[in-house]
Amino acid sequence: MAKWLSAEEASALLGIKKETLYAYVSRGQVRTETGATPRERLYAASDLQRLKARRSARSGHGPAAASALRWGEPVMETGVSDVGDGRLAYRGLALDTLLARGVGFEAVAEHLWSGLLPETAPRWPRPSARFLAELEKHGAGALREDELPRQWFRRASHRIARLAEADEAAGTETTDQALVRARSAVLCLAMGVPAGGGAQVGVGVPAAHAAGASVAEILASRLAAGTAPELAATAIDRILVAIADHELNSSTFAARVAASTGADTYACLQAGLGALAGPRHGASFAAVEELFAALRTPADAKEAVLKAKAQKLSLPGFGHRLHAASGDPRARLLLADAVQLAKTAPKAARERFALAQALLDAVGAAKTELPNVDLAVVAVLALLGAPRGAASAVFSVGRIAGWVAHVIEQRYAEYQLRPRAKFVRSV
Repeated sequence: MAKWLSAEEASALLGIKKETLYAYVSRGQVRTETGATPRERLYAASDLQRLKARRSARSGHGPAAASALRWGEPVMETGVSDVGDGRLAYRGLALDTLLARGVGFEAVAEHLWSGLLPETAPRWPRPSARFLAELEKHGAGALREDELPRQWFRRASHRIARLAEADEAAGTETTDQALVRARSAVLCLAMGVPAGGGAQVGVGVPAAHAAGASVAEILASRLAAGTAPELAATAIDRILVAIADHELNSSTFAARVAASTGADTYACLQAGLGALAGPRHGASFAAVEELFAALRTPADAKEAVLKAKAQKLSLPGFGHRLHAASGDPRARLLLADAVQLAKTAPKAARERFALAQALLDAVGAAKTELPNVDLAVVAVLALLGAPRGAASAVFSVGRIAGWVAHVIEQRYAEYQLRPRAKFVRSV
């Protein structure tokens, strides 16, 4: 929302007549200033929002607000992404359109941040080799499979903290500074993703990709050694685009809350990572990977579906409250990619995907829930030969794009996110 609104906009926001607006001004409840002409008056958006919240509370909107915090009605406006049943668009551009046009992750990130889609693929400047070497000293070492994804989120937060410590200007920042820091954060996290086979492959990427490598190329070099580099990079790039933002999910909301306090980009990203680390969010991929690993035959897939249906439980990788009827568009698009990748994948990967396909067929026959993005991302990365745990790491790299877009938007809103709680005696 703009910092100052016209009388018409202010009245519409509160649903009142202009005469009532003038009364609020006379009582000192809404600040005003002169507009473009001496006769035009503008009204403080932050005062109007605060007044609207108080009026809603007095009108008995408390229960509605409480339910809104549990996948309920929208609680705030955003221009970043539009999410509906079977629909996802970034600042007005549909996800399927972006993928069909082959728009890369960096361009999508810049579009989310500015509202302008670059005509050519941006190449972000990498942090200095000296900084990267120092970063590896304090947070290097391979992560064992049984440590993922829990330890990955700690590593990611540590890398953001090291970026902040090395930034002499960290603290209050302009939007341009925020974007410089966001680009560095994405690259540093991508370079820290554990490599396939559990061994680090040095700092960053192979020499062939050292100059101007894209985020997807960096990740492909670390996760998909058994797949043609260009094919792997394209597949991972499409994942990054698909997961770049998804409205007010828990981690995005956490980043916005931090931004509303005036915290800098580094702190906002750490807030997002903290929320993402939970098994109901960014660590949820582990449950899908575990389900895939447990499948030995198509019969196992049918049994898993029937068992979940009998217990009235959701299978990992299926169902999404915002895409309940039409299905998660991210899953639909990425699973189509998986089908194409399976045609040229190694025999072992094709056999594993065949079991995943058997699971999808069994769920379809049982007419339960539709697949979500968790299942699709795990399927694509498995076909590329990525290790277990890779999905959570890739997701956190890509979702930074959305976090930063929401952080910037929240700063322009100029109000602190501070909901109220109703006290109830628990004993």
